[in-house]
Amino acid sequence: MLSIYQDWDQSVAELRRQMATLLDEFDVGWAAQPSVFGGTKTWPRVNLADAGEQLVVSGEVPGLSSKDIQVSLEHDVLTISGERKLQPPSGYSLHRQEREGFKFVRSFGLPCKIEAEKVSATVTNGILTVLLPKSAEAQPKRIEVRAT
Repeated sequence: MLSIYQDWDQSVAELRRQMATLLDEFDVGWAAQPSVFGGTKTWPRVNLADAGEQLVVSGEVPGLSSKDIQVSLEHDVLTISGERKLQPPSGYSLHRQEREGFKFVRSFGLPCKIEAEKVSATVTNGILTVLLPKSAEAQPKRIEVRAT
């Protein structure tokens, strides 16, 4: 008899975990706002890759233009911030609004020194790409191996 209740408790716990995951994935407030179960979602999601002579940060920013995004570098910390403002076109009245405006800020500690004056950022088809050239002392060095 006790086994039935233990199995039921485990089933309910698993269902609760799956529901939390499902609601977290489809949470309306997707710009780092608290979710139903107390966690937060970070946005934009980014990748940081080391390409040898430079670091490459790429992130998804659908619906945002270059005017909506700011990128800054200070003391080896990259900060990406922005805002999406949603307003109906002039002359239109709003009958339903499911998409919301939001602000976001993300900061990343970089693993090496960067040539700040050579950093570039572009946004194309909803993808933000930031190229961060490494300083000379942070770039990989090739060491020649000699036979003796």
